[in-house]
Amino acid sequence: MPDIFCDVTVSIEDVFRREKATATLPDGQTLKVALPAGTTDGSIVRLKEMGYRLNGMLRGDVVVAVRVDQDGRFRTDGTDLRTTLAVNIQDAVLGCETTVETLTGRVNVTVPAWSGSDHVIRIEGHGLPTAENKRGDLLVELRLMLWEKPDEKVTDLMRSLRNGLFL
Repeated sequence: MPDIFCDVTVSIEDVFRREKATATLPDGQTLKVALPAGTTDGSIVRLKEMGYRLNGMLRGDVVVAVRVDQDGRFRTDGTDLRTTLAVNIQDAVLGCETTVETLTGRVNVTVPAWSGSDHVIRIEGHGLPTAENKRGDLLVELRLMLWEKPDEKVTDLMRSLRNGLFL
């Protein structure tokens, strides 16, 4: 088979900026690979007629599997991005206004009152470029955090709620 297969690992920022990735072929040769809009983790980029040349056959392609590194502040979900926002119990119960980091800077976000750790806030148009020249969304997953030091008033309130007492 005249096709050559390889993987390339890129950052989320590389996909967003549509940087060219450097793929290393099995023989050690490197190629620059353009990341088209709509590239996601697992996308295949086919470089036509860059593969092996066999007698009597058309030249093969280089087939590059794109792997998107998920170790930073964002994770990919297709062209949507996921991130986590830590909120304390007070902000989760009462709601609050805060900011979250996106690929293009900080944006304001409203945490609704009574938001638990399963709550997701969708910020439209702050994900990765899509093949339709739009952008995916940023999905902000709330993570309920307690204060570093125990708070006596909160502890007393929780104890009274558990025991059915009224303050």
